[in-house]
Amino acid sequence: MTAKGKEVTVANLAAFIISHRICVLNAQYGVALGFNKSLNYQLTQKYGVLLNTGTVDLSKLDYKSPKIQEFLNVWIPNLGLPRATTIYPGYYLFKKGTLVAYHPGTMDPSQMDSRVDGIMAIFGAVAGILTGVLSNNAALGFQTFFDSISASTGLRMFSFFKEILEINDNNYSKIRNLLVYEDDLSKAYKLLRVIPENSDEEIKAARNKLIKEVHPDKNQNEKDNEAKTKASAEINNAFELIMASRKKK
Repeated sequence: MTAKGKEVTVANLAAFIISHRICVLNAQYGVALGFNKSLNYQLTQKYGVLLNTGTVDLSKLDYKSPKIQEFLNVWIPNLGLPRATTIYPGYYLFKKGTLVAYHPGTMDPSQMDSRVDGIMAIFGAVAGILTGVLSNNAALGFQTFFDSISASTGLRMFSFFKEILEINDNNYSKIRNLLVYEDDLSKAYKLLRVIPENSDEEIKAARNKLIKEVHPDKNQNEKDNEAKTKASAEINNAFELIMASRKKK
């Protein structure tokens, strides 16, 4: 479920960012373009004329452009995201011309409320079945179900951005960990100190290096060894999550 959103290019990126007090940019690759309709509605209701929303097609960007290089080498690192050679897909929140938050635009199962999201999932499934049966169109039924999931994701993004926007401008440097909404996969990359562009071999090497650093020592006390054992488990879980996500692609 997406709204169209203003199309943003390298040529008008700077103008877009400073055009309003609050700007939200959805960066995606071609087929995924669009702006979450639920997020767009909530933002518009809350901020009205202060708001500008847009979309940018990552497949059409000129990465040699000074503005894109600034985005990659200054804005993203300042936000706390790992350096990368391409812009991360997701939603970027700008306040008064400054990048202040990022959300990948995906549902994070670890943050789901079993009651609220369970009800929405059931509602979406029922609506999807009814739509499919009444229209005799299974594809339309599936689309109705996925729209309900998109609406739930949009509400969570709005809640996250609203929290950031309510922070005093002078306090952003003190709450950097809040500025990037991280799903489990993002946290896994961060824990292993790698980025999505790294190869499987590089990620495995990073995992092995970290495991050696936290390997329990017979000469240490039991409490320290318990902490290291826990750290080893977290490192291995992060590695397995990254590898599993890559097999799906």
